[in-house]
Amino acid sequence: MLAALAASACTKDKPPEVPAPAVTAPAAAKDAAGTSREEKPEYVVELLAPEAAPAGAEVAATVHVVAGEGFHLNAEYPMAFTPDEVDGLVFKDKKIPLADAARKTPCKGEPKDACEARAKVPFTADKAAKLSGLVAFSICQPEKCLIEKVKLAVDVPVK
Repeated sequence: MLAALAASACTKDKPPEVPAPAVTAPAAAKDAAGTSREEKPEYVVELLAPEAAPAGAEVAATVHVVAGEGFHLNAEYPMAFTPDEVDGLVFKDKKIPLADAARKTPCKGEPKDACEARAKVPFTADKAAKLSGLVAFSICQPEKCLIEKVKLAVDVPVK
């Protein structure tokens, strides 16, 4: 059913004019700033940790998805983050929907389509831990849609 839903959102006459994502890190890289990233020609997806989490206070990581050249985000697909169970991190839900709360950037030349989305993943940290989970999203071209599930992980420092 999800494949049919993803395919139904791809009925454009021409591909959106989307610049290629401006990233240089290799696939599944983690940099010193607390970012985990997977990069492919079709997309870039990142998980960014908060700088420092006060113990016991709610903070948020950020999920950032950028569609590659010729792709746009599939508005019909329920973009979500499913966190792994980790001692010291508490999430409100086992699966966190991202699409409705995401800050979206329209595609250049196709403002009705989004080519980038940033969404917060709120949680409470009792101690330093590794935040990990699965980011699920879909991207489309006129002729096809792809459903992606990417595993990312970042260290969460606690002060």
